[in-house]
Amino acid sequence: MIIGIDPGFTGGITKIFDSGDINIYPMPVKHLYYKYWKNKKGEKRKTSVQGYDLIQIREIINDATIIIIEHQQPHPKQGIASTGKLLKGYGQLMGLAVGAGIELKLVRPSIWKKHFELSSDKKDAIEMAQKLSGKDFIPDGKRVPQDGLAESYLIALYGVKTNEKRD
Repeated sequence: MIIGIDPGFTGGITKIFDSGDINIYPMPVKHLYYKYWKNKKGEKRKTSVQGYDLIQIREIINDATIIIIEHQQPHPKQGIASTGKLLKGYGQLMGLAVGAGIELKLVRPSIWKKHFELSSDKKDAIEMAQKLSGKDFIPDGKRVPQDGLAESYLIALYGVKTNEKRD
């Protein structure tokens, strides 16, 4: 079984089984703790700090033979806090795979998107994933397709196709 992961809190995890069956999961995220602070007026504020639910992710990836994670890096005009959160989560996902003894591959977005002849437009990825899988990529409780789910599927499918060429 090959797993494709689009990191990020709105990302996804897709399992493609040897039988061809597909399971798609929104990225498991949970509340970690509260951060307390004061605003400029001196008023107390409370913010929920979110993080990956590593236990649930570990259960999802447990029986994989290969995990392909989309490579992450800082981007111009991206805030330092959001970059830090993204890269921390990216490292946690890599650590889970390595710690579980699962073969890990990293793929740059430009590589897997080129394989499917996609632009950087998220809508193109959703349409391609819908066409190839027949799924809608709309998570429970939502009304529109989520690009993180669609891209995790395409990353997993890229892994299946490139792994077939290698065998």
